[in-house]
Amino acid sequence: MDPKCKGQALQSLLIMPIQRLPRYVLLLGELTKKTLPTHPDYVSLKKAFDEIKLVTGEVNETKREIENAYHLADIDKNLTPHSKKKHDLTLIKPTRKYLETYPINNLQDPDNNYFLYLFNNLILITLVKKKKLKKPLKHSIRDKFKLCDIENLVYNKQRDNEDAHLFFTYDQQIYDIYDFKETEHIEDFLEKYKQSMEQYEKTLKGTLRRSQSLIQTYDESSDLESD
Repeated sequence: MDPKCKGQALQSLLIMPIQRLPRYVLLLGELTKKTLPTHPDYVSLKKAFDEIKLVTGEVNETKREIENAYHLADIDKNLTPHSKKKHDLTLIKPTRKYLETYPINNLQDPDNNYFLYLFNNLILITLVKKKKLKKPLKHSIRDKFKLCDIENLVYNKQRDNEDAHLFFTYDQQIYDIYDFKETEHIEDFLEKYKQSMEQYEKTLKGTLRRSQSLIQTYDESSDLESD
């Protein structure tokens, strides 16, 4: 290893520029706070502080997107079909983001391990048989649900004096066999699900507005041509 590296690996050196950005944010933030607005350098300091915050935010967002892409690829690599046929799920998509994994119970199959993968537009239920609990775990796909097609998703606290469970309708079929193993996961799941649905509706409204604008523009151009 080159003595100039001071015993640091290449990965440690490559991350250094990214690690320095938050330090500049803190430094410029403190300088801006302690500089009077009447000082000749205040405007320049404030501009530098705002711009370094913006750049840091963009770098962090790109880093999160890259990490998410790796996570999606890792999940996809360990998925297997429930039957001998190849599964038809295309997990890796530009618009798909991984949110969380929850260990769950299948009330109809308590002897095996089930997991709920939550994405921004999909819920995926997988099975790992107890006798195959060796890493890397191979997850057999049991159910998949598009978030936009789920209806009436609620969490019932009791089910005929049995464990609590998820309840929702999908493709005119009622699902009420899944339950969370950890109670603290319930609120986390419901909050992330709600945020994903709100983002989906916001995106849908934006798409509709753009479509209406294009139709209006087309109609106006057609009117001009007819004139």
